[in-house]
Amino acid sequence: MGDTEQPKPIAQYPLGRDLHASARLYLQHLFWNIRLGYLLHPSISVDLKPQIRVADIGTGNALWLLELSQDLPSDTQLVGYDISSAQFPNKESLPPQVHLEILDILSDELPKEVVGTFDVVHIRALVLVVQAGDPRTILSNSCALLKPGGYLQWDEADMSAFQSVLLNSQATNAASSRLVQHELQYLVNCGFKNEYVLLSTMKRQRLTPLLVLLKFVAPCFEIIGNKCSSWVKHLPEYFSSSSELELVAGSRLPKCSVSQKLETENHLMALEDFLPGIAVHVARVEEKVVPEIQDALDKTLKSAIEEASKGVALQMDWYTCVGRKV
Repeated sequence: MGDTEQPKPIAQYPLGRDLHASARLYLQHLFWNIRLGYLLHPSISVDLKPQIRVADIGTGNALWLLELSQDLPSDTQLVGYDISSAQFPNKESLPPQVHLEILDILSDELPKEVVGTFDVVHIRALVLVVQAGDPRTILSNSCALLKPGGYLQWDEADMSAFQSVLLNSQATNAASSRLVQHELQYLVNCGFKNEYVLLSTMKRQRLTPLLVLLKFVAPCFEIIGNKCSSWVKHLPEYFSSSSELELVAGSRLPKCSVSQKLETENHLMALEDFLPGIAVHVARVEEKVVPEIQDALDKTLKSAIEEASKGVALQMDWYTCVGRKV
């Protein structure tokens, strides 16, 4: 029998919070900016008043807030919330209008002093934080932070569309496709439900490496059932069905070749973060020792990086949604 160590549950957040992870967030912020073309959705910007308060949920290294602080008046109050302060910049480096605090957006009860105090709440890339494929807790708590008439902007990645794509006829993507499947199955094994990640991916791909992984996929169907779409695709519907929100805008972002390399490298960095957990999962399934699997995965990642340099892109779909509190 292989190593009996268990993958950490998704509730513990499977990505790192070290220097490497912070650099990945800088890269992620850049390609989001390129894809969106704005920090605040235009429907929000035209309606802002003086002395507004803006909250950023899952702020990480606070780059979105820091950049926004340069675009808004100095009397704006910008507050970044995260469950961990590990990636917060030093207080001495923050502009006076930016404050960073600990807050669990999945909490059953938010601190009374923050409820109903913000004009804008921004959420980005919390797909790995959403519990059981249901964003309603985060949606409800974010609405609770808003003043009446305040805006909620949620920018999100749809991992059900995560795939390796050939950009030219000479490129091959066996290694990157294999890592994509490993990552998705590992996340499902940890309890992640986007909902139904592997099912939609399998329908699109007919790759030899996937056949090798079929024995890992089978347990996923018990979780997936007959559902075949992601909650991220339906984020506008969640906004519309909320009694607290009026849907203002909601769309999938168009494909963008300019940000393709940024996105691919960001995904490769995330895959590197996932590898230790994937190794534990695969070792348990194959009844092998973790170091053996880790070594094989490291080699596969190197091959995937080489594939990317020769015409392979890693990509998923990206959505943005805006609502106004009624």
